[in-house]
Amino acid sequence: MRLSVRVTSSDPYTIHLHQTPPLSGVHAGPSIIIRTHSALTYLHSKLLEHAPDLIVPPLLQFPTPDRQRAHVERFLNRVGKREVLLKLPDVKNFFTENAQIPEESKKPNRFNLEFLNPIIKPHYEKGLRLFRPVDALDGHDQEDWDRRHAQVLRSEQQVQALSEAFRDMVDAETKLTQAIDNCTSQFLEAIEIPDLPELFENLRGLAEGQVEKQVMVFLDVLSEQDAYSPIVKKLMNSRTEMLAHYASVGRKTQKSRDKLAKARSKIPSFTNVQSAQLERAAAEDQKIAEKLDEERARFLNHHSHTITELFRYQHEDKDAALEKAMDEFVSTQLACEEAKEIKVLEWLKGVDMEMVEKMKWTGSPSPLIISGKRF
Repeated sequence: MRLSVRVTSSDPYTIHLHQTPPLSGVHAGPSIIIRTHSALTYLHSKLLEHAPDLIVPPLLQFPTPDRQRAHVERFLNRVGKREVLLKLPDVKNFFTENAQIPEESKKPNRFNLEFLNPIIKPHYEKGLRLFRPVDALDGHDQEDWDRRHAQVLRSEQQVQALSEAFRDMVDAETKLTQAIDNCTSQFLEAIEIPDLPELFENLRGLAEGQVEKQVMVFLDVLSEQDAYSPIVKKLMNSRTEMLAHYASVGRKTQKSRDKLAKARSKIPSFTNVQSAQLERAAAEDQKIAEKLDEERARFLNHHSHTITELFRYQHEDKDAALEKAMDEFVSTQLACEEAKEIKVLEWLKGVDMEMVEKMKWTGSPSPLIISGKRF
């Protein structure tokens, strides 16, 4: 089951849907629904509520309608490609035509103190809980888990560094454009060439649009990836909490067995009847052993789910998204440069050749001479 989405307007959003195969209650062909941003916020809150063990895509706010529209499209497509999310009642209702969607999401009443973990607990590193069981536990590979911790932190740093570098590049392009505009204004005031002001205005518009598109197709995707980080860490911390509980039950089991062994050592070897204390210890040991088996099964199941979810996120939500954004970034660069070239060629076709012949370069400090004027 998969749902592809195309969004053509911003708040309210016009959402074009196509299901393969169709969702229950939604017809097979393409359909159109209208949803407000409040409805999207409500949907996201329900995803977080009913899928706490999944890496739910983030829903962010961007400053321009076009960037927000593109982000919402990416968000809904990420939801639409996950069958486990599409089966949730609130998700089905959101994508069903003529459905009644609450306009405001109700925030949980609980007060979340997770942000204090790095401060009040020394076993947290940059939002990731650190726990090393003293004894070996079935199904837990400490070295492999340490590598995954390091990979998550390294990936977070790389995304942040890339975002910072890209912002610096955008700032540099903006400053360069402003400097060129200042020089151009002085240049145009000194000479009169037909249609040249219009050409520079067109080129400036293309340059500004180029920066906007660069930001929309690449920096916004990096912002989304950065927003994934606390969601990924929460999933990993859940697995670590379960490991800690599993280790605690293991320690209790060992203590119980030591107690039982000590009690048995006090019974004479020729005695065939166990004392009431020994019987109670044996019964308690049996209960704790069963509890250990249950915790082991729960941990292994959660560990398997966590590894699968991390793998899916890495390859589908992260790598695929960044690769697509980079391809779109390069395509945008080439398209914008081609558009600039076309504008210049169109202008050259209309330039008076006699005026061009009067333009020549000299070796003087002000090399450009047009119609006897030096610049």
